[in-house]
Amino acid sequence: MGQDQLNDLLTQYLNGTIDKGELRRLLGLIADKDILEIDPIIDQLLQANFQPDQQSGHFDSDAVLSRIRLRTNEQKEPQGADSTKRTGRRIRMYWAAASIMGFLIILSVLFNQNSKSTSTDKALASSDIFLSAENQVVLYLVDGSFHDLTRANPETLRDIGVDVTIDENGERLFILTPSRKKSDGYRIIKNGKGNVCQLQLTDGSHVWLNADATLSYPGQFTESKRQVGIEGEAFFEVSHDEHRPFEVSTANTVIRVLGTQFNIANDRSSGITRTTLVEGSVKVSREHHAVVLHPGWQATTDEIAKGISTDTVDLRDVTAWKEGYFRFNDHTIEEVMAQLAAWYNIKHVYLEEQTQDRFTGSITRGQKLSEVLVQLAEISNYRFKIKEGSVYIMK
Repeated sequence: MGQDQLNDLLTQYLNGTIDKGELRRLLGLIADKDILEIDPIIDQLLQANFQPDQQSGHFDSDAVLSRIRLRTNEQKEPQGADSTKRTGRRIRMYWAAASIMGFLIILSVLFNQNSKSTSTDKALASSDIFLSAENQVVLYLVDGSFHDLTRANPETLRDIGVDVTIDENGERLFILTPSRKKSDGYRIIKNGKGNVCQLQLTDGSHVWLNADATLSYPGQFTESKRQVGIEGEAFFEVSHDEHRPFEVSTANTVIRVLGTQFNIANDRSSGITRTTLVEGSVKVSREHHAVVLHPGWQATTDEIAKGISTDTVDLRDVTAWKEGYFRFNDHTIEEVMAQLAAWYNIKHVYLEEQTQDRFTGSITRGQKLSEVLVQLAEISNYRFKIKEGSVYIMK
């Protein structure tokens, strides 16, 4: 009877029709069984419910559970012999099963922390920090004047070389037009906190500025080179032009490309620059050192070390900010709060005592900082309090 009930509850879970009471029963059954007994059952259900090229979906039948989204990469069917195809499918099934088991374990933690969540909710209810309702994107011109692109009228924008439109995703896009003067110098666009700003450069390349990031660019690109500067974090989709290489400079690094997609994160406080390639090829240079990156690789430089270190990364971690998420991968509480500080006007962060907790997963950005902190409290040993614009972190 227990086996039939487990099958039935897992099927409801996979179909997204399970309710909270049934989920509790499912967690209880899993707690009483060995993982080796459950794994074959999940594997059979996955084969019956999923097509070969699919993986896990989005479980959203309950308000608490909808805070967590499992986002796994789709993988194409391997080419070659039938045995290779079967192996590829088995690997996908294994990871889907592992994701489900990991998700159910997370849910069991959530259901057993209701009392702590309630106390955290109360501590955050009286005071909160919000995303800015009207985010500033300020353009600084060579003559010292500046304009908020989100508030300037269309005529003023045209005079300073900016057009505004709405892209296919409903997002605002600032189109930068060439200056009439070749010696117009470099302009600076400063993005505000709590905002992603999308720009189209004069060569057709697209740039997404993360919160609190700055882009410097010329009024006109030269006939031989396209050069911009970045402080903070930005994602680039560079238009191909074999006659005019595209260069991005930070305080200690130069990235040179012809046409590609990459993310660059320059931390002004630490002097560390991380360049991550999504598509194409880039060359990262630091003084006399240089490396060529391939997709999925990241190069790290800093002001102290002379060389360039490289490593593979999960691209979802790197580009989550562009998709509207905070994504953590074995992050400490300090690293988590550093991400949040770029989006919310947090004056100070006070940490009472550090624990061994590490954070891995995705959280949707909310209008209220408390919405994010409640989720962090539910899956950790920390409690949070907001007071007069500062965040207090306690055990």
